[in-house]
Amino acid sequence: MIIFKKLSQNIISYKNDCLKSRYRLFIEAK
Repeated sequence: MIIFKKLSQNIISYKNDCLKSRYRLFIEAK
């Protein structure tokens, strides 16, 4: 169960990083 929790946290942080980079690209494109 602990492993699953850690994995889900990694997925969430990975998604956040993807959103941040996409947001940064969107701002730089303007």
